[in-house]
Amino acid sequence: MKQSLHTNNEYADMIISLLYKLGVRTFCLGSGSRSAPLAYALQKHSSAKAILHYDERSLGFFALGVAKQTLTPVCVITTTGSAASNLLPSVMESYMNGTPLIVITCDRPFEDNDRGMNQTCNQQNLFGEFVAKSITLPATPHSFDTRAITSAISHLYAKAKNDSLPVHINIPFREPLLAIEEEIKKTYPPQTEYLPTYSLPSPISLEYVSDILSSYEKGLIIVGGLTTSKDLEEILTLSEKTSFPILADPLSGIREFGPSPTQITHYNQIIHHAGHLDNLKPDVILFLGEQMVSKRVLVWAKSLKKTRQLLVTGKKRRIDPTLEMDTCIETDPASFAKALHEVLPAKKPTSYLSLWKSFSLTVMESVEEFFADQDQIYEPQCITNMLTLEKSSSFSLFIGNSLPIRYADSLYFPKKISKKMYGNRGVSGIDGNISTALGICEAEGAPVVAVVGDCTFLHDATAIHLMKARNIPLIIIVINNNGGGIFHFLPYSNEKNLVDTLISPPTTLDIGAIATSFGIPYWKAEAAQDYTKMLDHLLEEGSHGIIEIPSSKEDNLQVHQELEHHLKKQINKHIKKERGSYFTLPKRKPTTNPKSYASTDF
Repeated sequence: MKQSLHTNNEYADMIISLLYKLGVRTFCLGSGSRSAPLAYALQKHSSAKAILHYDERSLGFFALGVAKQTLTPVCVITTTGSAASNLLPSVMESYMNGTPLIVITCDRPFEDNDRGMNQTCNQQNLFGEFVAKSITLPATPHSFDTRAITSAISHLYAKAKNDSLPVHINIPFREPLLAIEEEIKKTYPPQTEYLPTYSLPSPISLEYVSDILSSYEKGLIIVGGLTTSKDLEEILTLSEKTSFPILADPLSGIREFGPSPTQITHYNQIIHHAGHLDNLKPDVILFLGEQMVSKRVLVWAKSLKKTRQLLVTGKKRRIDPTLEMDTCIETDPASFAKALHEVLPAKKPTSYLSLWKSFSLTVMESVEEFFADQDQIYEPQCITNMLTLEKSSSFSLFIGNSLPIRYADSLYFPKKISKKMYGNRGVSGIDGNISTALGICEAEGAPVVAVVGDCTFLHDATAIHLMKARNIPLIIIVINNNGGGIFHFLPYSNEKNLVDTLISPPTTLDIGAIATSFGIPYWKAEAAQDYTKMLDHLLEEGSHGIIEIPSSKEDNLQVHQELEHHLKKQINKHIKKERGSYFTLPKRKPTTNPKSYASTDF
């Protein structure tokens, strides 16, 4: 159908109408003039949710958060120039983590580019390899087949939704940008429906993996991040049917089911202090999913040269975290687990599973014992103490990068069914963490708790304006150790002048002053009891707030060293008790670096 689009109003209205028909419900809009036609069109579509924010980098991560929670494409719109480039960090995270975004960058027309005009740059293919597809549309006024536009946008929407990836649409608008009094009477061509297809495991691959798993009694299932999989209970069913212990990443979704007969808690500590024991080493490992938080697990798995290692991942890119994979199958891990457990014979609980479970129980009790009598709140307790809250299963968690996600990985294991834990582990940056949590909270319409460090908080402080403006019930826990506490765990941390001046200088933040400047309620908690009371209060009220946990890098490191010493002692006792001298740990030379506990992890 040949149809003329003479004005930007018509053009923008057609694009917004099409995206809404396709399924986009949330449009995140940055401030700017060149995007005014799309903003005006959004104003006319009252059923669409339009969210405005002046910081495009924060806006991109907010859209990412909404998309994470809904698993549907969210549209983010910016004006020209550097405003568009500020979306790159969130687009990178979206691509690497597998989250559907539709990025629209508004542009000047061809005749205004590449000749020194204000606020112009080449925006075609702006995001490079970090989008599944990028197109630039023609500018109006122009006579062209509008079905070509609807077909192209329909295809991009399908790429975003079905492949869970970001896509990019660059749209030039000529001046005059708007005709406010114009009445639009156009009937636009329909969208093209791209039906999703799913890659089902082939009978050959099922038979192949089934034969391998059936051949071994000492097997492990290691589950990494699972951003798009549904029916995760199928993975637990597979674990129980094979009697294989399951080590589940905090972002896998598996821990949210609570305790299970095969799930192993505190596996990082078990591997660190007892992973060298032959009786704990598996003959086969089935990896499911994507990236893992735990470096320790991957280093240990890489050291198992005699162990068969298989990977099932939904990612259409290379995933080989140990470089020891014998077989890789690209399909949805939960669907594969379901198909696999339906053909596998059931096994009775094995002594190998019992051994892992006994270590798991020992470490869990030892960790609880260590923190039981602590009046002061230490950094790891910002996460573990949530397990004791009255409403511990009523809110979702967002865990920031750097130290908080590692605390969750090692210590957060819910004892009952809980809500989802989120994080940004695509490229694992500390930027945009608060914005992402706000997007998740906006989409859930219920309180979400975000735990971040002070550097992460500072990096994304402009997002607090959005929290206030939209009254989003996000509770932000800020661990304030005056900047970069993670670097005190690394081998070069003794070079204090280097760390404090060129790697992670002190932040010297006044968290309370920042909260007050945005009009956000603020509390400081130095005792564990005060912390839980404040959290319980905010969750009960369903309101937003910021809770600061003051900390010291040196004290935090010392607590970790004491905890590891305590766990090592208890694990050694357990080995001697259960297996006698055969399992006694070999004597190790004392380390010259007291911080080596964490150096292999971080």
